[in-house]
Amino acid sequence: MPLTPAAVLLDLDGTLIDTERFYQRIWQTTAADFQIDLNDAVYQQFIGIRLTDCFQLIKALGGNGFDLGAFKEQLATRETEGWNAGIDCKPGSQALLNLLHERQIPMALVTSAHQAKIDRVMAHYPWTNYFQIIVSGEMIDRPKPAPDAYQLAAQRLGTTPSTCLALEDSNTGMRSALAAGCHSIMIPDLNTPDSDVQEKACKILPDLFCVIDYLSN
Repeated sequence: MPLTPAAVLLDLDGTLIDTERFYQRIWQTTAADFQIDLNDAVYQQFIGIRLTDCFQLIKALGGNGFDLGAFKEQLATRETEGWNAGIDCKPGSQALLNLLHERQIPMALVTSAHQAKIDRVMAHYPWTNYFQIIVSGEMIDRPKPAPDAYQLAAQRLGTTPSTCLALEDSNTGMRSALAAGCHSIMIPDLNTPDSDVQEKACKILPDLFCVIDYLSN
């Protein structure tokens, strides 16, 4: 990777905002209300994928007679309550965005989340102006771990993935960024890095402050 990347492409959930544990909790609590055992091991399948795909997974787990509409309603109620109470950003998020902005390094948000979710986040954190490009889940046909989202972000920034640095918290997201050809750093949240990700990652770092150190040295 060049000393200064042409652009930095950032995931949202679990990377910039501390939502992964929140969503795990409300999904597991709601699943329990429907007598579904959504334990930690099973929930790993839900990390880093689109909401529509999560609903397909829970529908399969629910089996015959499962009321997906009622599940969505209960989940949405818990989600709204959580956002009203406040959800923290990940340590170092604001400092990293400030650093990249000061250095005039273009940024793209590359997320599996749909635009409505992004709008909710931006209502709490006024980060919209930091990002030249936002790639949301509904903008692509093939979600992460396919490379499409990162390829689209680089294309719209007028560069190539090989000149970009991607920041991700999940194995699914890392595989997407790596498949696109990005230099990729994993900051693990709920996922521990799998062997293929460990082998190909540019770095695996504990938090975004370490990413700042990496970019500063």
